[in-house]
Amino acid sequence: MLAEGNRADGMEVPPGARLLAHEGTVYTDGHVDPDRWQVWLEPDMAVRIGGVWLAGAIIRLDAERRYDAFERAELACPLAFGPMHYPAGTEVRSAGRGWRERYPGAWIFSPLAGAPARYAGHPDVADGQAVVQGRGGEVLAVVPNNEAGVLRFAAIAVGGNDAAAPRRAACPPR
Repeated sequence: MLAEGNRADGMEVPPGARLLAHEGTVYTDGHVDPDRWQVWLEPDMAVRIGGVWLAGAIIRLDAERRYDAFERAELACPLAFGPMHYPAGTEVRSAGRGWRERYPGAWIFSPLAGAPARYAGHPDVADGQAVVQGRGGEVLAVVPNNEAGVLRFAAIAVGGNDAAAPRRAACPPR
């Protein structure tokens, strides 16, 4: 667990985040990504990446601890980005392999059930769809989640106990 005052490539890392050494993300074809460190945030922890507050992210850093990518995050605050308007809680990640080669630096946003993204001049983007967006805000694609590498898992309560609502990071004051 990291103490207060840690930074990675200019980002303030919340105290309590976990730092893991890593040998790079390995793919079935043998390709290895350059990430050598991972910073894991709890769902109630937020960090600012690219001007956007992200909660619960796994932040990937290279060997020199420079930002490489992130995954498994949620928007801590509502976001207006290009023609898109996303509610807080929208899942977001850096574009994964296959997408990032075509669209370097792109992010993938996936709205949750009951909280669609608003797409100016187009139908809303609902649960089950993902928006691939360039860092300038341009919409590059709207595709089914599985095409964008977005996986969702069901929450299962065992023993008749209702699962507690997950803690969420509050939107930091602006």
